[in-house]
Amino acid sequence: MGLSERLKAIFRKSDDARQSTIAKAYWRIEKNDKPRQRTLEDRTREFQKYQFAQLRQICRDTPSIVNARIVLREHIFKNRFEWLPDFASKCTNPACGAEFEQITERCERCGAATRGPDQKQQERAVDFFKDVNEFDDSLLDVLEKCEDEINQVDSAAIWLETEYELNPLTGNGTLSFASKRVTAIESIPPEYIRHNLDESGRHRDEYFCVRHRAEVRSDKGYCPLCGTPLLPAWYIYDDGKGGGRRYYAQREIIDWHFYDPKGYSPVYSILKSVLVEWGMDDELFSRFWEKQLPKDIIAITTSNPAALDKIKAKIIEQAKANQVPFIGIESQTGHGTVQKVSLTDDTVTDLTNIDTRDYLKKRINEVYGVVPLYSADVERSSALSGEGKQLLV
Repeated sequence: MGLSERLKAIFRKSDDARQSTIAKAYWRIEKNDKPRQRTLEDRTREFQKYQFAQLRQICRDTPSIVNARIVLREHIFKNRFEWLPDFASKCTNPACGAEFEQITERCERCGAATRGPDQKQQERAVDFFKDVNEFDDSLLDVLEKCEDEINQVDSAAIWLETEYELNPLTGNGTLSFASKRVTAIESIPPEYIRHNLDESGRHRDEYFCVRHRAEVRSDKGYCPLCGTPLLPAWYIYDDGKGGGRRYYAQREIIDWHFYDPKGYSPVYSILKSVLVEWGMDDELFSRFWEKQLPKDIIAITTSNPAALDKIKAKIIEQAKANQVPFIGIESQTGHGTVQKVSLTDDTVTDLTNIDTRDYLKKRINEVYGVVPLYSADVERSSALSGEGKQLLV
């Protein structure tokens, strides 16, 4: 049985929720039965959406991947933010503005007085980072969501909602940008955003208005509707829900990959390990929940079945504690025996496959870069075991 068939078989054995969310998506990806009237670009985006949904579901359903993601998230963000100044001294002359790495009283270029970093900038940033969008997320919350996306689909995107202040230009009715500031920061599904590229892989020479983001134009200049300066259309946002496309500038979206320059989910590298872990979980479920076969039975051989019936109730009462059933076998020789017949020799260790699970966990952790010290596996962390216990506590 090939990998595709094995994956489908596991999906079919799973619960209804998994079957409806993953198996259906997997089937559609494999069969590629998307509407024929869509363009090649639309079909590619449609495939990616199903692909991303499937990868996220696999990550949620695999305990070893869940553990690795939790460990990464906790240790990446445990120290919060570290604030570092861009300079030690800066010239106060607007025409110069030179920055220096050491503290100086006078600018070495123009001789003007210098100043140190503005602490109020940090205070404003700290206050803003506590609540950066309408969902009351902090900046750390947004970054943690992006970290999860990277570890699931190796793609993440952040939208910087920007407020532009415009000044009118005299004479021609057009406007100019006076200032801009970020008013919100939000994590967006990476499958909804893409670069505005042409067939050669370069950004198209298209421009948009920040007031009319659904339209692009091939020439630079000003918006014919409102006179706002046009910006290069660097990104396209399309959620596929009928809202249409919206264009964004280069500084309004941050997107990145980690495991591969073009984005390649780490799940693909450990898919066989994931299938083995699912198979062991299905075996445990079948053994302890669906079948519930007894481990042993008591077989009684007797030449007097009537006598056995008299003590049957007593034997059943004694067997209730261990749930060991018995059968009576009539003897033709006149001799009787009582024997315990084992139906299975599986021990708890055999059924839980501890060694195999440890190997799979190690394999998955290696792909995610999680060392035993940080995955609560302090017994295997050599001389650092003591430090590991203190750190984990």
